Amino acid sequence: MQTIVNLVSAGMGLAWVPESLTRLQRPGVAYRAVAASGLRCETSLIWRTDAPPVVARFVEHVVAQVDTRVAAPTAAPTAAPTWPAAAAAGVECAATQQRQSAAG
Repeated sequence: MQTIVNLVSAGMGLAWVPESLTRLQRPGVAYRAVAASGLRCETSLIWRTDAPPVVARFVEHVVAQVDTRVAAPTAAPTAAPTWPAAAAAGVECAATQQRQSAAG
């Protein structure tokens, strides 16, 4: 995450970052809190198809910690899946975290 702040400081755009990063003060970087009712944040996990088993365990841990919806792959896998159960079913990109209820 520090790299993202450094890129913004260098004039390479803007970024959504967790509030905890506001402690990383850099020249020319402004932080603004975003507060909205029903704010939704979608994120994805990506990893190399030849990733070691520790990566699979990490992905499984993250997916278990959040409300998830597994997304369909954007491209066909190039190697036999050796990562989490969701990926073994043919899904290459993992979890989409939803902060908003289906009714909201």
